[in-house]
Amino acid sequence: MVTCLNERGVLRKTSCQLRKILQQLSVVAGALLLISPCFGDTGQQAASLNCLPQFATRPFTNIGHAPTRIRFMDSRYGQVSDTVAGYERTGVALVALNGNNLVPAALGDDPGIDYFILRMVRMFGWSIQRSLDVFFISLIMISAGAGIIGVFVLFRNTFMRVIAAAAVVGVSGVTAVEGDIYAVQSALIIAILPWFLLSISRPVGRLTLLGTLLAGLAISIAHFIRFHAGTPLLVFILIVSLFDPVWEKSKRMMIIGVLLTGLVLPQAYFYHVIRQRDMFLSTHAPCYRPMVAHHLFWHTAYIGLGFLSNEYGITFNDQSAFEKVQSISPYTGWFPEYDGILRGVVLNLVRNDPKFVIATLATKIGMMALSVLLCANVGVIFAVRCPKPWWIELGFWSAMCVASVNGALAVPYPNYLLGLIALAVIYGVVSTDHARRVCSPKYPAPENRTT
Repeated sequence: MVTCLNERGVLRKTSCQLRKILQQLSVVAGALLLISPCFGDTGQQAASLNCLPQFATRPFTNIGHAPTRIRFMDSRYGQVSDTVAGYERTGVALVALNGNNLVPAALGDDPGIDYFILRMVRMFGWSIQRSLDVFFISLIMISAGAGIIGVFVLFRNTFMRVIAAAAVVGVSGVTAVEGDIYAVQSALIIAILPWFLLSISRPVGRLTLLGTLLAGLAISIAHFIRFHAGTPLLVFILIVSLFDPVWEKSKRMMIIGVLLTGLVLPQAYFYHVIRQRDMFLSTHAPCYRPMVAHHLFWHTAYIGLGFLSNEYGITFNDQSAFEKVQSISPYTGWFPEYDGILRGVVLNLVRNDPKFVIATLATKIGMMALSVLLCANVGVIFAVRCPKPWWIELGFWSAMCVASVNGALAVPYPNYLLGLIALAVIYGVVSTDHARRVCSPKYPAPENRTT
């Protein structure tokens, strides 16, 4: 406990509270750093241009239209196919085979789906198509089932249970339509968030700790499938756990410690897998050096500027960014310096044409704000007229701000906003139930103070 006394021994509440808040926010920042590892050595110099072409392309097998029942990007299907072929040739996970070239799987993309589909193909003997369908359909159905059970336990009123269950089914339906790796953003939220809201109104016991550990594991694994897919949920859990005044400090630290343990374990494992891949390629492909093993920030920021028509020829297409880099530095593959080049391009645009950048960003933010209002609907009105505890409001809005980064950085299309949509829908339902129980004279004081 922080103690701040003045010369007369009187507690200086304001400065103490401020220091306490800063300490708690530092915990949030530390947890976010845990799920942002930088795989690859950024200090190495570029290899000779004579042997870089195979790493300066996106060498995915062109399979035409992906034959999966659930929507899956064609190029990503070719990427997974190359990963499976690479494993059959080498026996090393996340080594892809394109033609006769051994290359890292998922160049410039998140390698999680490649890894899990590879394991399903090897374990069950299924085709890539079937493995992808089973993976995503199971993900959506299990998360929907967990969410429906969670809201039935969380809410006491039959009408609110029906509304909440319908909301979960609706979000799951949108997730199924959008498909691909984006599905993990909303699936994670609807599966875990109702249960966490339930847990914060109860004493910390073994089930709470087990649930927190599983949540940490799920967030970390989701991060490997879709970069920062679990970060909005992580932000919500950390903020509420830190600022909820009912839990004792020791209990809060216990919850956060268990959560961080769940975050670290998968990251350590996947780091080991990628290191093994890099060691193999460094031995068998002399031109290879470690590359970035997740979506590139400035790559996404650059093509995101192509959301509106512009005079710079920027379009929301990976090839647009790749060609820009090649025009500046030929044969620059998906190495760390690739993103550095695009960083310079984006910052130059900000300096030279700020109106264009601001107009693009404002348009995206406006569309996302409208999406939140539509998804939360009457819940926004109830939240204004009957506010929930401030730490719950802070948790929701902070999580939604983090989830909106995808849309602001890239484009505000539904597949990029699935996490934001799920959060806004749950926020609307929780706000409605809270107003019904707390601010309506027809009902007694609530047993669950958070919902």
